[in-house]
Amino acid sequence: MRSNYRRKRAPARESGNFWLSFSDMMSVLVLVFIFVIFSMMLSLAQQKEQLAVIEEEYAVALLQMNESEKALEEKEQQLIVLTDEVEGQKLILAKQEEELKEQENLLKEQEKEHQDRVILLDAEKSQLDALLKDAEAKLELLGDQEEKLASSQALVLTLTSELEQANEENENLSRRLLLLQNNDRNYQNQIDQLLLQIEEKKKELESLNSDYESLEGIFAVSQTELSEAKEEIRTKDDQLSVYRDELAQTQEELERMVGVKAQIIEKLSVELDRNNIVVSVDEQTGAIALPSEMLFAVGANWLSLEGRECLDEFLPVYLNVLLSEEFRPYIAEIIIEGHTDSSGKAGEDPYLYNLGLSQERALSVSEYVLKMGYMQNTLGLSQTEMRMLRDLITASGRSYSALKYDANGREDKAASRRVEIKFRLKDEETVAATEALLRLMGSE
Repeated sequence: MRSNYRRKRAPARESGNFWLSFSDMMSVLVLVFIFVIFSMMLSLAQQKEQLAVIEEEYAVALLQMNESEKALEEKEQQLIVLTDEVEGQKLILAKQEEELKEQENLLKEQEKEHQDRVILLDAEKSQLDALLKDAEAKLELLGDQEEKLASSQALVLTLTSELEQANEENENLSRRLLLLQNNDRNYQNQIDQLLLQIEEKKKELESLNSDYESLEGIFAVSQTELSEAKEEIRTKDDQLSVYRDELAQTQEELERMVGVKAQIIEKLSVELDRNNIVVSVDEQTGAIALPSEMLFAVGANWLSLEGRECLDEFLPVYLNVLLSEEFRPYIAEIIIEGHTDSSGKAGEDPYLYNLGLSQERALSVSEYVLKMGYMQNTLGLSQTEMRMLRDLITASGRSYSALKYDANGREDKAASRRVEIKFRLKDEETVAATEALLRLMGSE
């Protein structure tokens, strides 16, 4: 049961339209809490997108690293092949150098032998000359020495021929030595070219190693960022799970409260029809519009006799439904709203003039309903119910801010001039926001 605190709205000339009830303050706090949850969910979605981007960058970096590793392996294989070729060339060159050294040694030996033969020939030639001289000296003396002289001459010819052959062999060995020296220079040039290629391959390998190290650094940073993002997502998921559990605990109560308005609207329609009261109940909001012509004279703000009779028939049925034990725990406010058309008064601001008129009309209806004698005698309320009704009713003027229009889109002045009586459930805004949040969470 509410306290004796009166929540009746005052006209615009007073300090404000109405005071917030404790229930309204709680509704605002719950709305703020829901908006915070919604913001956190949006932040979580953004972080998931960032994680997807980071994972994509990580995949690209990993692919680049794999390609670099493949290229590095290919370069290493090529380097191994080139190294093997160089080693083979070195072995061949070493063998050729050994052969060349052997040939040089052989040539040196042959030259030495040739020199020995030359020395021997020189010695033999000296001996021959001595023999010739001796033979010539003896020729005169000994005729029989002619045969020996001829033999010596034949020997000289033979030795001369051998000397010419040795000279020819010496020239052949010199030409072969020059050929081997030319081959040595060619092999040296090939080795130099291979060494240059090896140096270039080493530079390429060092460049690939540098790229690989850079990719490893990027990969390490990406791994760190990915781990941090995953940890933050796990934290957010844990928080979201707690929020989901809390919302799930209240969902059953909210679902029950959501159906209350429909039940009240249906009950009002049935009771009004049963009492032959011809008014329309809005199926969505439960608002009931009473035409101003039924309650007030044109331009007046006090209730007409016809208007009082209309309220005497309507209000007992209406309040009997809202203040029943079935629905009273859910009712937060009964609102009496005054509305006008867009017509004004000459020399005055149309909106402000109609604002004052609509507020005065809403206040007239509120004062009529809340008079102690009327509540006690006409409505038949107890003292507790009278205090309860005064806590619930508020009055508000809306000027022509909510006009009615006909099918052609033109202002329906008669329908716009009205007094609406509507109700608001406790935490109605919170229920709507929570329902929207639950739908959003269910769609993910």
